[in-house]
Amino acid sequence: MTTDTIGQFIGLLIEEAGLDGGDEERLQEYRERVTALVNQHLGIEMMKWLSSEDTEALLDSIDREVEPTSEEFHQFFSDHVEHFEDKVVTALLQFKQNFSEVLASVEDEEKAEE
Repeated sequence: MTTDTIGQFIGLLIEEAGLDGGDEERLQEYRERVTALVNQHLGIEMMKWLSSEDTEALLDSIDREVEPTSEEFHQFFSDHVEHFEDKVVTALLQFKQNFSEVLASVEDEEKAEE
C-alpha cells in the first residue's frame, strides 16, 4: 500500500464525513490532522506484529537526529511485518469504523444540544 493510496483513503474519509466543504486552507488542516491520526493508528497497529528485535531497531531509527519519514516507516514495516498489506487494509477499515462512530457521536451530541 503506497502513501498515495493512504492519501486517497484520507480524502474519502474527509469527503464521507462532509468535511470537504469550505475553504482550501481548512480542508488542508483537516487533511493534515486526519493523516497524522491515520499514521499514528497504523504505527500502533503494525508495532503489535514486530518481534522484540524489530521493535528495538525501529526505536533506534526513531532516536536518530532526523526522524524517519512516512515512507521510511512504511518500508520498515513492509520489511518486518508478515502480510503487511493485508494488515494495513484491516487497520484502515478499523480506523474508518472508529472515525465514523466518533463523527456520529458528535452529531448526536450536537442534535441533543439544539
